[in-house]
Amino acid sequence: MALATRLISAVSGGLMAGTVMAIAGTLFHGPQRRQAIGTVASGIALGPIAGIPAMTLIASLSSWRVSYGLLSVCALVFMVLAWRFLPNDNVRDAGSLNIPLLLSSYVPLLRTRSMVTLYSSTLMRAIGWMGVITYVGAFLDQQYGLSTREIGWTAMAAGSGNFIGTKAAGSSLFTMDLRRLYGMATIVSGLLFGIALVLPLGVLGAVLTLTLGAAVGGLAFVALTTLVSSESTYPQGATMSLNSSMFTLGSALGGFFGGILLAVGGFELMGIGLTAFMILAGACVWHPATLTLPFFGRSATAD
Repeated sequence: MALATRLISAVSGGLMAGTVMAIAGTLFHGPQRRQAIGTVASGIALGPIAGIPAMTLIASLSSWRVSYGLLSVCALVFMVLAWRFLPNDNVRDAGSLNIPLLLSSYVPLLRTRSMVTLYSSTLMRAIGWMGVITYVGAFLDQQYGLSTREIGWTAMAAGSGNFIGTKAAGSSLFTMDLRRLYGMATIVSGLLFGIALVLPLGVLGAVLTLTLGAAVGGLAFVALTTLVSSESTYPQGATMSLNSSMFTLGSALGGFFGGILLAVGGFELMGIGLTAFMILAGACVWHPATLTLPFFGRSATAD
């Protein structure tokens, strides 16, 4: 039963990520779109920081069933609020679910070179980002002997840094071109993660470097998501759902590749390998004219 519940929540979470970003991309345009996406990203970053300690506290005072039940009630409340206050999209009933028709809505996106480049960057960034997140607890344990509680505090510090980065990206502090902002932020974030995993910085240095990398990564996430939303000439639902799918696929591959690199060469090789994915992710968007991946789609100008 617990596994079935986890599967349902995972599917729901996957659907929600793309849907919420699609709503932000549909309702807002220009600088307001970046602010809206930044606000959504901040909420995503804040969730683990506030939610996990709150659920743990409730569980310690009662049980995990009570904690999970309260979380379900909160989800129902938010569903009612979304139903009540989000504007009607005026989409007509399309009848029964048609899988081939649904999948065909993604084909134009995969034929546009600029969008394929952005999706490829989402995939590569997720490999590097989630690869680090997957194994950073084991790194702090084995390299510095941190306890489970201390690793939890480190995760909260990094999550707080990520929250600050997403908030900053949605504000008017960063007015540079989004491609340049994303490229710089992704490369710097990857380098900081690599430095933390490869160099003997000591526990405080490693935690501070990881936190700073997470903060810069927050900038990159908002910039890339805004780019995907803004540069697409196709429906936001398909655009952002496909982007969310690329991130999910990259997350799985990050754990896979990270594990292989860790087994072959330890945390040092893992840090170098995952950093390389993030550098490539930033570079192919920063300079698309020279570093666009060789997919056989139409160019952006051809559309």
